[in-house]
Amino acid sequence: LIPSLGVQRSLQLAACGFFWVAAIYAYQSRKSVARFAAAILLLLGPTSVFLPNWDSALMSAGVATHASGKLSLDNFVRHQPMFYGDGISGSVAILCWAPGGLTLRVNGKPESSLAVPDRLDQTLLGLLPHFYVRDPKHVGVIGLGSGLTLRALAGSKKVESAICAELEPLVIETDRYWAPYNGQILADPRVKARYADGRTMIMGSDRPFDALVSVPSNPWIAGIGNLYTQDFYQSVRDKLNPGGVYLQWVNLYAISPADLQIILRTFHSVFPEAQLWAIGGDIALIGGNGRASRDLMQDYYREALWLRLELAEIGFSSVDQLVGSYLCPLATAVEHIP
Repeated sequence: LIPSLGVQRSLQLAACGFFWVAAIYAYQSRKSVARFAAAILLLLGPTSVFLPNWDSALMSAGVATHASGKLSLDNFVRHQPMFYGDGISGSVAILCWAPGGLTLRVNGKPESSLAVPDRLDQTLLGLLPHFYVRDPKHVGVIGLGSGLTLRALAGSKKVESAICAELEPLVIETDRYWAPYNGQILADPRVKARYADGRTMIMGSDRPFDALVSVPSNPWIAGIGNLYTQDFYQSVRDKLNPGGVYLQWVNLYAISPADLQIILRTFHSVFPEAQLWAIGGDIALIGGNGRASRDLMQDYYREALWLRLELAEIGFSSVDQLVGSYLCPLATAVEHIP
């Protein structure tokens, strides 16, 4: 019922049903007081449907995610969402803070935005595999978000097909807000967005991948932790073409050192040759059989005018600056983890 009626109406309908069940139970009593209570319950049930609508700005504010210490709701509830809907796996909102300033929130948590630091993360995550793969014909992305990562990965003319797995259908629906900024990537006939989890997309693919990028939400979100397991990484490795690579985004905010340690060591256990890159304030792990080459990225950089413009807007004027985001082999980082 929730995708059709929304969370509020679904709860109101359930409450109405509970009132009526209670009324029937009370009416079966022979006592007049109980029957009077049954009449009241029968009246209360329908009235619950006419309660005021919940404030979508408050529902999408992410208070539980961001609030700490003394809470002032004014810090969180300033704008009504341009879009708000209750989906199968969460509530989705699009907020516009300023002209061209969009933010996607799922259950109140920001997942994508057009702020420069976020654009940098989202774009580079899709670009880094192009340092490693010479001929990326079939590629995939886990998590649609703004579509900027998908565009960066699939925008090359070398790509023949691309698939993106998105767990919440409403996120795919909100692509109409992001289309002016992601080059209308979902309208590209080579690209398909599927309502599916990442594991289903990879295991169900009828052909191996040349490049895969995983940009899910944070691992502490319910269900996301399955995408950081050894079993999943092994399934991914089995689905890569010779020379193919897998990129895993890892947040450095809202994560404990122990959890970060587990992720790095788990990834290294399946991809011992993996490399570590800095992505804004986060990191990217790239594993597979591909070998990094500046010339491969340079070809893409020369080919795509939109890419040069996008990189210039987020602070990169050359491929050499992109190379500067490389940190070290993942094995080196794992060895020095306390």
